Amino acid sequence: MDENANESDENPEIDTEVDDSNWLQQNRRNKRANKTPRTDYFVQGRTITSSSHGYSRMEKNITRHPSPQHTERMKKQNVNHEMSNFKNDQKNSCDDIQNLNVSNYNRNSNKNYEKEKDIQIIEKEYEQLHVSQHALKFAVENKLPPIKIQCEPQLKTQEEGSEIIKQFLKYIETNFRKLNPRYNQPLEFDHYMVVDSGELICFTNYIELFIYMCDINNYPNQLNNIKIKPILPTRLPARNAVILKFIDNKIKLDEVQMYVKEKFKSVYGIEEMLGTITYRSHHIRIDLLSKEEYINILNSGKFVIGGHLYEVDEYLPSPKILICNKFNTPGHVKKNCKSTIEVCRRCGNNRKNKDDHKVCCIKCHHCGGDHEATNFKCILIFKFRQQLLQQLKNNTHLLPPHVQFYIPQQFRDQKDSENQVKLMAQSWQLLNFQSKTQTDAIADIYMTLSDGIPSIMDSMQNFNHILKDINKNITNDNERQQRDFVITRIDESINTVNNRLQLMTDHHKNLMIIINKQNELLVRGMNSIDQLSNGQ
Repeated sequence: MDENANESDENPEIDTEVDDSNWLQQNRRNKRANKTPRTDYFVQGRTITSSSHGYSRMEKNITRHPSPQHTERMKKQNVNHEMSNFKNDQKNSCDDIQNLNVSNYNRNSNKNYEKEKDIQIIEKEYEQLHVSQHALKFAVENKLPPIKIQCEPQLKTQEEGSEIIKQFLKYIETNFRKLNPRYNQPLEFDHYMVVDSGELICFTNYIELFIYMCDINNYPNQLNNIKIKPILPTRLPARNAVILKFIDNKIKLDEVQMYVKEKFKSVYGIEEMLGTITYRSHHIRIDLLSKEEYINILNSGKFVIGGHLYEVDEYLPSPKILICNKFNTPGHVKKNCKSTIEVCRRCGNNRKNKDDHKVCCIKCHHCGGDHEATNFKCILIFKFRQQLLQQLKNNTHLLPPHVQFYIPQQFRDQKDSENQVKLMAQSWQLLNFQSKTQTDAIADIYMTLSDGIPSIMDSMQNFNHILKDINKNITNDNERQQRDFVITRIDESINTVNNRLQLMTDHHKNLMIIINKQNELLVRGMNSIDQLSNGQ
């Protein structure tokens, strides 16, 4: 197995990281409104009300009478206190050394205390996180992004937009129906609107219409004396994307683009998947407009670049994380955020102050790490993501039909991994059994033919000799010519069978070489699976 395999499964999800222009999130620390349900514990007449922040400790007004044992303990403590005052007046050098050691210890342990304090803050903040139905729905929603159409001169009213939409749909209908013969819906948008900037924003839930509008060649230059220019999405939906896996880092992206565009005509975009880059290889995402080309490249399973075969697989998106862009905490949107200030995701300070937050120092205000607060490296985001995926596993009815999602390896259940290893072992055993059965069958067929064909050839040759001897005594020319023709055909058949026998022998030798190599690979694969199952 390639040593990059473990790295590869982190890559497809990079595409699903939060788009801060649309979503971001909150969770304000030290916010009493986010407390967990209270539970009461009774300790010697004292009620401790626990919350996520440890607020609200109160003591009951109870009159307590000291016991005789308690009174005796108090007397002994007073005597010890008086003796300690006398000893404190006689400090020696040993006390100075001890004090120095204590101060040094406190100084050295201060950093560890701060780290523990940061962890406690993160844990308290994590306790407040809740995977809401909104977050679950956002994680798996399959909505298509809008397509913008710039207009010159700019549109001013909704009526002008409606007229442009009518003319556009009329313009594309014939060609659209021809390219999508199975599309039986009315050719309309689910929603469109004219924004303040004079642009048209178009929404559709049908993948056929969306893909058609992503092709710049399907737009007219102008409609109703208004020039139009589409602003297309940077990527197509996941169902139109494939991944080229483990591309050698020596092969540049420009070279990959050249090979891909030579092979496919409907290439929409080609990009490196940043999370897949290792010191040896990386993955590349390819978006294709043509469903036919998409199916063809997936069915082939391989793609040639510079004489090397590379693996092709479908692109599976990972569930998205809902993050509010007010406090940068997962689980809700800005309008539901209870924070009173907008916090910069880079430095953690108030975004409304005079500082330039495009060049500020990067420090996560959740965990103190050297990354933005919305980055997947953050412990808070990581834990929420883990909780979100677990909720999705337990609520599979929320997943859209005919849609698959990618779950990173670190979030997969151990039982699933064990089951997968067992299935792999069973598959390899089945392949091994199939290979042995095929090898035995080929050997039996070869032995049968190699033993039977020479006997048949000997019989044909003997029969041919008999015909030649008989033909010498025949005086009729016509009859002699007929027998000569039969003798010639028998000789040709004998030569053909002999050549076929030699060809079969050569093929059998080559096939046995391949079978032996295949058996070696099967044995190595079985050994690798045994090591995985044994935890080696």
